[in-house]
Amino acid sequence: MDDVYKFPWVICIGGTKTQAYNEFARCMGLPKDDEDLGMPDGSFLGNSSVKGGAIWLSSIAKTSTIVHECVHGTNYALQTSGVKPGKQNNDEHYAYYTEWLFKKVYKIWKQSKAPGLKYQ
Repeated sequence: MDDVYKFPWVICIGGTKTQAYNEFARCMGLPKDDEDLGMPDGSFLGNSSVKGGAIWLSSIAKTSTIVHECVHGTNYALQTSGVKPGKQNNDEHYAYYTEWLFKKVYKIWKQSKAPGLKYQ
């Protein structure tokens, strides 16, 4: 959870996107989804019925994928927290939040070299 907007995060490394969504759902009190959600290298996962999000990265994801998913996560977190994009001087919120989120996700990703789903 971040300290400013109180937006809870679930970070999942490895496993499948479906496993990651189900871990997010468990943490947020949502129903599981057994549908195959596909296998990209990473994904931002959210649900409009709860405040919170997850970033899932495959075990072979690249740093550029982490940045890409962090931008999606930042947009979702700030918009659901009431920060509107495109207003004068509002892009600093997005830049700092993306930086904070990237550092959090990258640290977990770097430490998770063993196969299988890891989450925090």
